Amino acid sequence: MKENQEDIDYYVTLFEELFRASTKVVKRVFWTLLCLLVCFQICMHIPQLRIYLSFVYRTDGIPMVERNVNDW
Repeated sequence: MKENQEDIDYYVTLFEELFRASTKVVKRVFWTLLCLLVCFQICMHIPQLRIYLSFVYRTDGIPMVERNVNDW
């Protein structure tokens, strides 16, 4: 019975170490993604960079003025 308890304590210790290590990784990934998001949003406010970062901005085109359209 004592061996089982020692095994259980060992596995609990391993789980706690794994949990601490994975928590650090998740926190790092979260902060990295948050910083990248902020940097990306700042870059999207700069018109010269927006052309290279946004596919939608490149395909937006030139606004159409109604009086110049003869096909209507």
